[in-house]
Amino acid sequence: MKKQMMKQEVICLLVEDHYGVLARIASLFGRKGYSIDTLTVSTTTETDLSRITLTVSGEQSEIKQIMAQCAKIEEVRSVVLLSVDNSVLREILLLKLALDADKGSQLSQIMEICNIYKATVVSLTADIIILELTGKPVKIDAFVDLMQQFDVMELSRSGATAMARQKVLGKDE
Repeated sequence: MKKQMMKQEVICLLVEDHYGVLARIASLFGRKGYSIDTLTVSTTTETDLSRITLTVSGEQSEIKQIMAQCAKIEEVRSVVLLSVDNSVLREILLLKLALDADKGSQLSQIMEICNIYKATVVSLTADIIILELTGKPVKIDAFVDLMQQFDVMELSRSGATAMARQKVLGKDE
């Protein structure tokens, strides 16, 4: 028997925008022992609906089971497993770096990396620079890895948000 591989998947839910829906979905994952890698919630073009985007790691059978469990929640209108090939996945990063007193050379190194990755400076003071980068999670990971050579004070990642290239969830896609 072949062992199934664990891989990261993107699940999109379209849910009624009611109090407690997110808590029910998150607790479902907890009760089943599944870990959520990232979770984002956003509005849609329909004011009574919200989009929940989850990235999860697991075996295919586990992913299918959790999707079926999510679909049983009354306020969940649709549950879709997004394919990497047929969807757009993005994340935003804010990264705060401490700058040396003699920041000239250091700042030019930072800006060189920013130019390669198309990151922008959103704040610059005498001793701190805050950078913003949007892209696929793998791009964000690579950028963060490169920036470890500097004094990383803090970072914040939004978690992935995703959208199918074709209509799958509702009329806003």
